Amino acid sequence: MKAQTKNDWINQAMKQFKAVCQRLQEQLSAAGDGAMLNAAEQSLKTTMAELTKQIQQKALQEELDKRTKSQRYIICPMCGCKMRHKGYHTRSFISQLGHIQLRGPYRYCRCGNSRTIGELVSGLSNIASGLLELVLRYCAAMPFAEVSKYIAKDFGLRLSDEYIRQISLDYGQKVAGLRDKHQAGGRWELSEKDLYGYADGVMINIRSEGWKECRLLRYEASLDRRARLRAVLGNSEKFGRIIRREAIGIGASSAKQIVFVMDAALGFSRQVNKNIPAARQIIDYWHVCQHIAECAMVLYGPSNRSADDWRSICCRLLREQGPGLLLDKLQRVHSRFHKQSKRWSVTKLMKFIKRHRNRIEYPSFIAEGLKVDSGPVESSCKGVVQHRLKGPGMRWSRKGAISMLELRTALFSDLWEDTINALSA
Repeated sequence: MKAQTKNDWINQAMKQFKAVCQRLQEQLSAAGDGAMLNAAEQSLKTTMAELTKQIQQKALQEELDKRTKSQRYIICPMCGCKMRHKGYHTRSFISQLGHIQLRGPYRYCRCGNSRTIGELVSGLSNIASGLLELVLRYCAAMPFAEVSKYIAKDFGLRLSDEYIRQISLDYGQKVAGLRDKHQAGGRWELSEKDLYGYADGVMINIRSEGWKECRLLRYEASLDRRARLRAVLGNSEKFGRIIRREAIGIGASSAKQIVFVMDAALGFSRQVNKNIPAARQIIDYWHVCQHIAECAMVLYGPSNRSADDWRSICCRLLREQGPGLLLDKLQRVHSRFHKQSKRWSVTKLMKFIKRHRNRIEYPSFIAEGLKVDSGPVESSCKGVVQHRLKGPGMRWSRKGAISMLELRTALFSDLWEDTINALSA
């Protein structure tokens, strides 16, 4: 009997492919309605997926056999002796085509060194890089049980939700390590551009701890669509270090100026002062308007037209004329009311404006072309954090929440592709 040639599997695959094409052509010729076309399409997908998997398996196995027979694999790198063959090992990993199993020799040297095919097949990972990005994207977008369901539906891969959860946990930590060392995402071109920083907080339910604040950081440059986000589930000191570290990674020192727009929270302001002392700080205009609205409710009562009119006048005065004229107006209002609660509300608003006066000079900020609202970070709080981590009944372990925050902020930043490439390297 004639022995099969080395590449006989390629010829067999080509025959199968031609047969599939012929069968598809016959089905399409006989198709009389959409149902027949759908059936033909599904049949082609199933057959081609299995055929492609067989080709991939054969090609990888052939290349593996070639490498394990080379002198480089057989000779011990430690002592230079020929390593003894001690049997065969099987290596399994997951790709978008399904589970791939490769078989190769296990070798052992008398000096104690050993060698398996694990160092030749997908490094130390059992998930291929193409599928890794797919799983991480799915994990960052939906609950783990749904990820398992849709990967099975879309790709025919059976991955348990616990296995998927473990992948997100492991790689979320790896993403954090890459970002801390500036190994993912490059510097921005910031010459003659303003770099804006935003900070805000979101509460997340942590098992055994209750509701904890997640601090979200967002950097973006003027006239630039890119964004760089990072979230911290920890104290304000750690958040301050992240503020500085991410600014260094972006290359903030080359920016025209650094401007932080945020609410009046003292913790955020202190950390910006401590870690980026050169940054200018602006309190979100709508945050100040909220304080004015609270005072209006006390003065005129809720759902009152007079309260709405007074609030609108004060907010417009602040934006167009500045805090000085607003303080003059509030001083006159204070003398007009005699009820203690109303006078105290006006006094409280005046103290707030005086305390933050240098950060609410909106007419001069607007004249410089600076942004005075924190809409981008508020949108990120909802879209990046709340959408995935604050679903109905959701509670997270601290480790799981941190990993998911790392995946989400990397996915919605400009560094996702660099991050995936670094993880797959």
